Amino acid sequence: MSADDTLADAPTPLPASIGPIIVTVHGTNDHHPDDEGERWWQRGSRFTDYLNGVLAERGISGAEIMPLHWSGMNSDHDRLSAARALAKLVRQIETSGRPYAVLAHSHGGNVTVEALSRLRAAEGRGGIVSFGTPFFVRRLKPVPWLI
Repeated sequence: MSADDTLADAPTPLPASIGPIIVTVHGTNDHHPDDEGERWWQRGSRFTDYLNGVLAERGISGAEIMPLHWSGMNSDHDRLSAARALAKLVRQIETSGRPYAVLAHSHGGNVTVEALSRLRAAEGRGGIVSFGTPFFVRRLKPVPWLI
């Protein structure tokens, strides 16, 4: 197991707020260990502050930004590890009963699609938004029978 597997599989404690949860999933090469910072997906960034402001104006207050940490490496292995972690986090959120949505960028969208393929439909899921995602279909490569 690599350090990246450990990073993506680490349990994430749920915030204590009763508002909705916005899970952010960064894309390729955008990993950073901190939940707070200036990157679009981190709490306290210009984007997440703006998003919380717009949601509050529309009567949705107390939204919690919950970044999913994954390696951001451009490999199928890393995206699949992150998808397992996101599916686990989503199950945990669904158990809590809190409404949620997922915002994903770049290959974070592929992480999200793979995670959702591992889950059942849920009433609390507010939506999935992906931007700048190079969606693709994973295909197994044929393996020669003489290996």
